[in-house]
Amino acid sequence: MKRLLLLLPLAIAACDASSTMPTEIAPAALSLSVGNGPARYQTSSTTYVVNAYFGTYIHTYVLTTNPCNGTQTMTGSLVSNDGFQPNTTETVTFSIVGGVVNFHAVYDAPFYSGYNYDAAFDGNTYVGPGSANVQLTVTNSTSNYKNHGDYVSHSQNKNDAAHSCIGMPIT
Repeated sequence: MKRLLLLLPLAIAACDASSTMPTEIAPAALSLSVGNGPARYQTSSTTYVVNAYFGTYIHTYVLTTNPCNGTQTMTGSLVSNDGFQPNTTETVTFSIVGGVVNFHAVYDAPFYSGYNYDAAFDGNTYVGPGSANVQLTVTNSTSNYKNHGDYVSHSQNKNDAAHSCIGMPIT
C-alpha cells in the first residue's frame, strides 16, 4: 500500500506504508487551475409568480430544464390569502409552442374537488382566467454547482443525483 507524503516545497512523494522513505518523487511544483475552470452542466429554471386580486391568490409555477437530456418539468402551487380556501400544490401539464408556455393546472387539495383551468405565459404576459386582475413576475435562474460532488451533496436523493450530469464539465 502506498500513501502520499508532502515534502516542502511542494514536492509530493509516494511512500511504502512501512516506511517514510519515498519510492517515487513527483515534480516539485503543482499545476493548479486558475480562474473559474471548465463550463459545467447546470439546471435552469423560469419562475412565474401570478399575483391575482392584489395578493389574495398567489400561484407559483416553476419550469425547470434538465441539461442532461433536455427534459422539462413544471410544478405549481397556490397560496390562498383569502382566509377561507387552503393552500395547495397543483398538478401541471404543459407544452411550449413558439416560446409560449401553454399549461393545464389541477388543484391537488381535496377541498378544491378537481378544480382545474387552462392558461398560458407569453413572455411576461399571463393569458388565462382573471388575467385582467393579475400581476405576473417572471424570473430566470441557473444553478451554480462548482462540480458534480457539490450537486450530489445538495440533493435529497443522492442515488439519482450521482447518475446525473449536473455539475460535470461540458465536453
